[in-house]
Amino acid sequence: MGENIVHFCQYQRLGGIVTDGKIRDVAEIRGMSFPVFARGVTARPFQSELEIVAVDVSVECGGGYLRSGDLIVGDADGIVIAPAETAQPLIAEVEELIELETRQEKLIRERAPLAEVQEVSRLKKIRKGPALNIGVQAT
Repeated sequence: MGENIVHFCQYQRLGGIVTDGKIRDVAEIRGMSFPVFARGVTARPFQSELEIVAVDVSVECGGGYLRSGDLIVGDADGIVIAPAETAQPLIAEVEELIELETRQEKLIRERAPLAEVQEVSRLKKIRKGPALNIGVQAT
């Protein structure tokens, strides 16, 4: 897959690409502000003939199962699939964790007593408890 495939997907109004395959033209793709997650990089050309076979169907990719409506979150370390029924509680928990992270960073910058920093760290560990393990698949 190369930058021409990314352009095709953008014109189809897709939000990003997740593939179990490899991609090329990585430098160009990184500059496109379009999320692409792949198994690796290759110099081989990609098949240029594409055909949309189905939309809003369940698929398996990299050992994870994805259904229409599921939430995909990715960064440089990989992607996580959250089933649609757990997405909203998961988003709420992540927002709380971000708030705690921000508070902890502020305390560190302000040279707050270690006990205060540790208390926020303890709250983060509690927040990362069982609720974040509700049907989330790492890929």
